[in-house]
Parts: sequence; C-alpha cells; structure tokens
Amino acid sequence: LRDDWVTVIEPPVGAIRYKASPKARTTKVDHQTKRRIVDRAIRLNKLTEGDELDLNAIVDNAIDMRSGTQPDGRIFRRHGRRRKSSAIVVLMDQSQSTERYATGTFTTVLDIEKAAARLVTSTLHSNENRVALHSFSSNGRHQVHYRTLKDFDEDFGVEPQENLDLLRGGMSTRMGAALRHASAMLGERSADYKVILMLTDGQPSDVDVLEDDYLIADASHAVLSASARGIQTFCLTLDRRADAYVQKIFGVRNYLIADDANAFAGY
Repeated sequence: LRDDWVTVIEPPVGAIRYKASPKARTTKVDHQTKRRIVDRAIRLNKLTEGDELDLNAIVDNAIDMRSGTQPDGRIFRRHGRRRKSSAIVVLMDQSQSTERYATGTFTTVLDIEKAAARLVTSTLHSNENRVALHSFSSNGRHQVHYRTLKDFDEDFGVEPQENLDLLRGGMSTRMGAALRHASAMLGERSADYKVILMLTDGQPSDVDVLEDDYLIADASHAVLSASARGIQTFCLTLDRRADAYVQKIFGVRNYLIADDANAFAGY
C-alpha cells in the first residue's frame, strides 16, 4: 500500500449538469418496505403486553386503585421497530470498451449499463434506501475520473436522468481506485446496509499497468477493505469469460454473469 499513489478526480456535482433534454422523464418512487428492525431509541409505553414493565404506568395504576378508580391495566412497554435503511452506490464502468456492441445485439454495453442502473435506482430509491449513481474511468493512476450522476439524497428526477442518458465511454478501467473511493463515501453514511453494485463489461485495466494480475489483485484488496468496513460489493458483468477474474475480485457468490443484454438489464 502506497500513500498518494492514485489520484481520483471528482468534479462537483453541479459541474456535470446538462441542458434539458426532450427525453427527460420523472420517476415515481415506492416508499413502502416491510423490513423492520428493533430500535432501542423507540419506546412504546402503556401496552397490555410487552418486554418489560412500564414504571410510570404502574404508578398511575396504583393511584387509580387507591382512589377507587378502575385502573387502566396497561403496564408494559417494549422497544419499537423501524424500517431498515440502506445506502447503495451503483458504480458504472464507463471505459472505452463499454462503447462496443454487446454480443448479438445492436446495443452498446454502456446503454445496457444505463438501463440496469435506471432500473435499480428507480426501484430501490426511497426514504429508507438511498441510492447514489456514480461512474468512473481512468487514464493512468494520476487520472481516475469519478463522477456523481445522482447523489444519495437526490431524487431520481430530470437532471440525474439527463446525466445518465448523456454519459459516454472513454479511457480505461482502474476498478480498485473507484471501489475505494465509493467505499470512502459510503463510510460517511449512516445506514444498516451499505452496498456497492458494480456494472462492468470486463476486467480492470489501465494504460500504465503491464502486469496482468496487478489491477485484479488491487480491486480484490479494495473489496476486502470495503468488507472490513461493513460494505458489501456485488458485480454484474456481460463478459462471458469473467469467471477467471471476477471471482478473485468479488468472491464466489458476489457476482453475476449475464449471457445476453436482455438478462443483464432485467436483473
């Protein structure tokens, strides 16, 4: 590990805004979720049954009994439940290779990534699930370009969708640096679950790296470091030959190889 080895260049969010497009559209968000967890900061008092006694309710009942009034009888309390929260980074590979056509289609890999990113973001983003949409490409270790197309607390409305629609591919894929940067941003969030979803079409590569396995090992280390911080990573890829390297990076169960474009966009 070397300090200051890689430079990540991230423009301010407002710097990548584009002009309005006729294709811009709004997205309805479903804020409902059934997942709830116990929150000790929430207490429900004066219950007919519960996990512990409500001392204030017991005192009130004793006063009622001594004054000849019918006591309420609800003398228990328990901790309330709240919906689980999650922070998700959809991290898109926008390297030059994503501009190629997917096998057997006239659709570029990047367009398929956009469809998958739009589906994930519009489906999951809610009050409890905050989704950020990011992309990256690189031109050597001193130029890892990282873009925020949609921030965590931003609705997936007109401007974020314009940013996604007008995204173009270029340069290389220094995956480890992008994963570390996404992990650092997730580390600042407060959530029960923290997830990075990588959308890519191939293995890590960059113009200043000659060793075949270097960037694979680098990305693998970034995933392990994220895991140590409680951040899960998962990869969706269109590369049919990805088994050789994607398992080394993300682990045995944390990736999916789609056989065709429609399957990739549908997950």
